[in-house]
Amino acid sequence: MSTPPLASSAISQGLDSALRPADWEEYVGQKQVKANVRIAIDAAMKRGGMPEHFLFYGPPGVGKTTLAHLVARALGSPLKTTSGVAIERAADLAAILTNLDPGTVLFIDEIHRLSHKIEELLYPALEGAHLDIVLLFADPQEFSAYRHPMKLSRVSRVAAVRPHAWQTRS
Repeated sequence: MSTPPLASSAISQGLDSALRPADWEEYVGQKQVKANVRIAIDAAMKRGGMPEHFLFYGPPGVGKTTLAHLVARALGSPLKTTSGVAIERAADLAAILTNLDPGTVLFIDEIHRLSHKIEELLYPALEGAHLDIVLLFADPQEFSAYRHPMKLSRVSRVAAVRPHAWQTRS
C-alpha cells in the first residue's frame, strides 16, 4: 500500500525540519561564513532594520538552504521559499512579492535560473520596495495602457546559486 502524495510530502517536510540544524551551534562547518552572516544580522538588528540581502554560493549539499532557515530564525522572521525555476512569468513574481508580510525573509533557491526578464523586475522591486504593474486595456476602438505602482513590504532576501551557474547563462 502506498502513501498518499500529500501525506508523503508532509512526512518529507517533517523529516527535513527534524534533520535541519535549529540554531547556529548545530550548523557544522563553514565557520567564516557563519561569522560573516551573523555580523550582518547583528548590525542590521542594531540599526533597527533587516539585512538587505545575502547570496550563498556553492555546490548542492553545502547548506545554502539551511543558512536561509537560520537567517530567518535569527531575525525572528517568517521564511518564504521559492525557486528561480518556479518564477517563469512576471505574474509569478508579482504574486510572490505582493503576498509577503513586512520583515519576511525571501529565499530564492537557484536564483541563477531566473530569466533576464524576471531579473529586471525583481531587483528594482526589492531595492525600491515597489513593483510597477502595467495594465493594458483594448477594445475595437481604443487601446490604452496604465502604469500602476504597487507598494511592497520591506523584506530580506536570500538567494542560492551553484558554482559556474553565472558563467553558463546566455
